[in-house]
Amino acid sequence: MTQRINADPELWRFEIPRLDAIVAARTGTGGLPEKHFILDERGAVLVQNAENLSRPILTRSAPLLDSGTVVGRFVTSRSLVPLLQDTALVALFGLVLALAVYISLSLLPLRALTRVLGALGQERERLRAIVDHAVEGIITFDLQGKLQSLNPAAERMFDYGSAEVLGRSAGDLLPEIDLAGAGLPDGKSYLGKLETLGRRKDGTGFPIELALSRAMLEGKPHLIAIAHDITVRKQAEQALRDSAEELRLFADNVPAMTVSYDENLRCRFANKAFAEFFGFTVENILGKHLREVAGEDAYREIEGHSIKVLQGHPVTYQRTRKLANGESRYLEVKVLPHTGDQGRVLGLFAVIIDITEHKLAEERIWRVAHQDSLTGLPNRMLFNDRLDQAISLAKRDSRQFAMLYLDLDRFKPVNDSLGHTAGDELLQAVAARIRQQVRESDTVARVGGDEFTVILPDIAKREEAETVAKKIIAAVAAPFQLRSQRRSVDIGTSIGIALYPTDARDTDALVKAADAAMYRAKQVGSSFRFCET
Repeated sequence: MTQRINADPELWRFEIPRLDAIVAARTGTGGLPEKHFILDERGAVLVQNAENLSRPILTRSAPLLDSGTVVGRFVTSRSLVPLLQDTALVALFGLVLALAVYISLSLLPLRALTRVLGALGQERERLRAIVDHAVEGIITFDLQGKLQSLNPAAERMFDYGSAEVLGRSAGDLLPEIDLAGAGLPDGKSYLGKLETLGRRKDGTGFPIELALSRAMLEGKPHLIAIAHDITVRKQAEQALRDSAEELRLFADNVPAMTVSYDENLRCRFANKAFAEFFGFTVENILGKHLREVAGEDAYREIEGHSIKVLQGHPVTYQRTRKLANGESRYLEVKVLPHTGDQGRVLGLFAVIIDITEHKLAEERIWRVAHQDSLTGLPNRMLFNDRLDQAISLAKRDSRQFAMLYLDLDRFKPVNDSLGHTAGDELLQAVAARIRQQVRESDTVARVGGDEFTVILPDIAKREEAETVAKKIIAAVAAPFQLRSQRRSVDIGTSIGIALYPTDARDTDALVKAADAAMYRAKQVGSSFRFCET
């Protein structure tokens, strides 16, 4: 515009259409409505746009120069209404937001607090229900030992109502505990369980188990006692003790040793007889392992039996036990598994009987039945049994053996002249000499008054039997010194020899063959003869 004015100052005002274009814009860069004017130097409006602005209005102008001379002005006016409206809206939004925040901060904590209080109330009711329905008595005291409350179980237990005991001394209910004087140790919140005596309203006492602890109730320290009436348990324990005493009395007076071991073979019970037999007392044998009780050697012997019993199988066996004094005792042991309700083996029971006297009696009976009482040699019955065994073994192994039948020469005159005492002494001496001439595995028997037999098993040839016969004849031919008579006597022996299977194949036939050979030898005197078949 300045260029056009400078070119033709009188004509520029006639450039109205172009000026209209300049002032046509209606909004400014901020989006606010604007009105534009162009004034000449006298202030007359040359052009303007048609915008009508609402108040308040902000106006600004700038000069139009021609060679340094002001020839007009460019004026711009803006309405502040939209800006104020936006500002008001922002302010209103901020106010609404602040109000919402305020409401949220005011109402939400209140609701949360209401919910918390409701939950606390429900928890309080729940705890109250638990306390009221607990089977254990719950008692509260202050630190001076004054009673504060009882739950219904405690009321029934002590026969008091809560109102009756409020403020009373704890000693009215628990006479053996001085809570006022002792209480709980400092810094301890739990004393633990103890057994004491409770006292009912009528003054009767009863055993209780008490658990004492310290807690804060309504901001103050209190003692809480949980009481359990153990009358039934105490009665059961006493009955068990009585039963145990009866069992002990019975076990200690039965003529047997009894013991019980657990599954780890540790002693749980032993009567007096068992403990003393193995060198223990009833008290110190408990808990000891079977190995320690029986000894290492005996344990190795009976360990297999114990394992079998712990597998559920009863076992009976006999064994000998050598005592510290060197004496041997015969024991019969019967062991039974201790089975629980579910069939599981919990240990074992053992009943042990000392059968030494029975065993010795059996041996005496056996000796009477099978041994010659004078010489100690096998008698005819045992000889026949040994001969049957020798035939069976020889038949099985295809071997031969010899049987010698001996009859003493000149024995009858000694027995008749010197008496039976001398005769018995002589027979004992003859038996000893014959035994010395044979092997340990050979059998020497007395089968009659002055008749003896010898079984020589497993001989390779008949000459071996001949050698033994000659040794016996020589031994018997030597003089015998009779101490009862203080004199010596001379006798001899005649021997018949029969071989299996050459001469006979059964017991009776073999004896007859040897006996016949002996009679032929006796005709000669102090000699031997083989069987002649």
